[in-house]
Amino acid sequence: MDNKKAMLHRIKEIYSHGGNIIQYLRKESDERQNSLEDILISYDFQAGSYTEMMEKNTAGAVVMRNRAQYFSDVLRKLPLEKYSIMEAGTGECSFLREIYPEIQGQEIYAFDISWSRVKYARKYMSEKLENGGVNLFVGDMFSIPMADDSIDVVFTSQSMEPNGGHERELLKELYRVTRKYLILQEPAYELASETAQERMRMHGYVRGLLQAARELSMDVVEYKLFPEDCYLPYTPVALMIIRKDVKTSERESKFACPVTHTELIDYGDALFSNESLLAYPKLDRIPLLTEANAVVATKFLER
Repeated sequence: MDNKKAMLHRIKEIYSHGGNIIQYLRKESDERQNSLEDILISYDFQAGSYTEMMEKNTAGAVVMRNRAQYFSDVLRKLPLEKYSIMEAGTGECSFLREIYPEIQGQEIYAFDISWSRVKYARKYMSEKLENGGVNLFVGDMFSIPMADDSIDVVFTSQSMEPNGGHERELLKELYRVTRKYLILQEPAYELASETAQERMRMHGYVRGLLQAARELSMDVVEYKLFPEDCYLPYTPVALMIIRKDVKTSERESKFACPVTHTELIDYGDALFSNESLLAYPKLDRIPLLTEANAVVATKFLER
């Protein structure tokens, strides 16, 4: 990662000329799969592009809005009234903003691995929705800073997409946090054309999510392609609904240390775990809840 950080100015030049950052980084490091560092750097440079896409109402914006409408119908049909909901890998909240009318009034959480994207997400939600009522933070889908069984509905919107080869890891972590439903909107490799499959392989997209979920004994209650107007032709997107039957009552304290899964308490300028003695600072009021941002702070509570 240190070498990649040293390359940021070079990467910025590549991005400004329309180059693919992840492909460049994979080539430089001779990696076969997209690494978390590659995805983080790529997403951080892209921050603002999705907000611009939605504002310009591009083809991508149109299909996202169509899918958001379809997804809102899916949520409406779930046997839930008051619930907590979280988008894993929210980007700039471009999808979350579209479904907000359906979930407004619920307890909403959203995170992304890129601080810059979360910053844009906060601005986008604030401008459009008078602060949005969304708990935004930086987090890693491989180590989500939330307690077990803490969120009623966890969902993704093509955020698992670039993590080919890590399907089972991501499914297990998303399922761990889920209390009632895990809803995935991810590339449907097995249902795609040969041309689309070739493109997905080239970009290191996830594959075999349905098979992986079944192998993990998850209760898949629905799996199907979205209607064609809900995705771009080169990346068919499938809806997968996984049900989880948790009998325990809902947790009041949801945030947890991503290293130890012990409770995190918000002290204003940072979140702190009394058990792990790790603190997680905030940057421009955005909590940085990843292992990389953990600070050993044994004297944090001393005043």
